[in-house]
Amino acid sequence: MPQDEITIWALTSGYDVFVGGSLAVNSQIGAHIVELAADNGCLLEAGFQRRYDAAWEEIHRLVQSRELGEPVMAVTMALWRAPAGSWYADQLVSGGMPLTHMSYCYLNAIRWILGTPTVVSALASAGVLGEAERVQEETCAALVGFENGAFLSATASYIRPEKMTDAETRFICSAGGIQVDDSTLTVFRGAQSETQSFVAEPSAFVRQADAFLDAVELRTAARNPPADALLDLQIAEAISLSAREQRTVTL
Repeated sequence: MPQDEITIWALTSGYDVFVGGSLAVNSQIGAHIVELAADNGCLLEAGFQRRYDAAWEEIHRLVQSRELGEPVMAVTMALWRAPAGSWYADQLVSGGMPLTHMSYCYLNAIRWILGTPTVVSALASAGVLGEAERVQEETCAALVGFENGAFLSATASYIRPEKMTDAETRFICSAGGIQVDDSTLTVFRGAQSETQSFVAEPSAFVRQADAFLDAVELRTAARNPPADALLDLQIAEAISLSAREQRTVTL
């Protein structure tokens, strides 16, 4: 919670704040932070940099323009060996794995691309690393449904075999698709495919920082405004609730 405390102090003091990663540890604190920013006239940006990544901007363009047909689904994976005894496995401190680690399944960027999420269904397991008493979701799979009928299938875990890499992120549309490998996209159109490299493009971290500074100067919101970033917390909590109660959760 130190990040939350710093954010609250800064907003109360009248500072504009660029928050690293998720807006807060839970949606209740997140809502308080959003309210503080509004009451004090402060700009607040959540640090999900993929919305400023040139490759992901191209994915956004391709999907939103319907150049590849109607969006059908996205598939993502994020595996990581969490350090034994770390704060990541402390549910109260971290807010749970769907908040601290499933964000690496690009939930924020994918809903920017696919649109408004409406429902969540998830399964989770814990105990393989011997910390079941501290963490509720050690490995988790989630389906997030969107208003347009598309859905995201995301799998994340604190367990990762040595040298195993994540499966590449994919977007499937009715007339094509996209496969993402770091800063390289393979775009499929029918029987044809083409590779686009964005390796030479400026860092997404730098672009986001520059955009936030421009927003501060112009007093306009950047791409991760607080009300929108609050939805990331609500999705994470819906994933935990769905896995715990074994039911679909409506957002």
